[in-house]
Amino acid sequence: MKEKLKNIISKVIEGEVPNFSVEVSDNKMHGDYSTNVALILAKKLGKNPAEIADSIKTKIKDESLEKVEVANGFINFFLSEKYLKDQLQEVLKQKNKFGNLKIGGSKKTRPSDDRAILRDAGLKPKDLVGIPWMVAFALRADGWYLRSDIIWHKPNPMPESVVDRPTKSHEYVFLLTKQPRYYYDAEAIKETNTPDMIRRAEAGHTRGPNGKIDTSRNDSDTLRGDDAKTITANGRNRRSVWTVATSPYSGAHFATFPPALVEPMILAGTSQRGACPTCGAGWVRVIEDSPEYAAVKAEMIGKTHEDTSKELERGKQQGWGKDKARVTQDVNILGWRPACSCYAVPPLPAAPEDVNGNMEAYRAERARLLELYATLPTVPCLVLDPFAGTGTVMRVAAKHGRSGIGVELNEKYIKLADERMSKIQTIMQF
Repeated sequence: MKEKLKNIISKVIEGEVPNFSVEVSDNKMHGDYSTNVALILAKKLGKNPAEIADSIKTKIKDESLEKVEVANGFINFFLSEKYLKDQLQEVLKQKNKFGNLKIGGSKKTRPSDDRAILRDAGLKPKDLVGIPWMVAFALRADGWYLRSDIIWHKPNPMPESVVDRPTKSHEYVFLLTKQPRYYYDAEAIKETNTPDMIRRAEAGHTRGPNGKIDTSRNDSDTLRGDDAKTITANGRNRRSVWTVATSPYSGAHFATFPPALVEPMILAGTSQRGACPTCGAGWVRVIEDSPEYAAVKAEMIGKTHEDTSKELERGKQQGWGKDKARVTQDVNILGWRPACSCYAVPPLPAAPEDVNGNMEAYRAERARLLELYATLPTVPCLVLDPFAGTGTVMRVAAKHGRSGIGVELNEKYIKLADERMSKIQTIMQF
């Protein structure tokens, strides 16, 4: 497209054509492409660049352009919707052959335009481009909140014929949000305690592999004092490395998501209880610390690393054993509450202070309101997949009682998705 715009500009310029550039615009408010040709000509002719730009603008007519604007001597080009759609159809038609040029029979090479773009971006041959991170940073620059990078670890990666770098066995999943506060159900995707975690708790977890007291850790998993040998039955907060094997699919799509990869995204990002029929806000879990866990946390308040070390040493001298080990439930799930005011019901009291400081009255009022909330209607939460493929995300959403909208341009994939979804009774649109 840059070469095409250069040719268009060259045709409308009278006289000798200067050495000018056409570049992709950094700011979409300034169009898709921009050129400095008027600034170059202004130096040569001694004229106002804005006048030159306006003169060139009036002579440019092409169906691929929606409009042409002038700003500070630059000429900005906005591509037409028809042109973009035509290009998209061409990409779908040619698939992986799109952009290749044939030179000397079967030999292919990328257009010089593409090489120039890579060179301008500071990339060298064999450089890792980092496209996932480029997209994440671009979205962040556009106003999104980049909250987490998750490693999708593949235990069965595709083999690669490389000997000068490791075989790639991971991809990235990014948690991005539009607001600083957003719906996230951490309880829905907690990691379960492994047998090794329970064994370590029962053994005391005060000794390292060498049999010596381990005083180096000071986090919620480390055992402290009388309450040392304590782990939570609910499991721990989800970690950022997800080990999920790729799964085969007999259809035409060669790169379907494993359902196990999609599942935690849907469970954390949408409400099991459903959403408000009016505004679509997902309902929120109502949880509280279990009495056992609250006691453990109270014991931890104000303790320093030095305090912890002393307690571990004292525990060794007192001969703590398995009788001190315990597994507690860290939170009790009491029910669900609406996250909006559409239902016109009283809000849940946040603390006893909201009910005259009376704990019994607070718990009674909370129980009454949760019982009332349980009678209120909801609709399934909505999952949007803008690159639906053969509908794996939609199938997982349906499995967990969510509705969904999938966007897919390839008609072959849409038929495959319809066939897969026809086996599930749900509310889905493609």
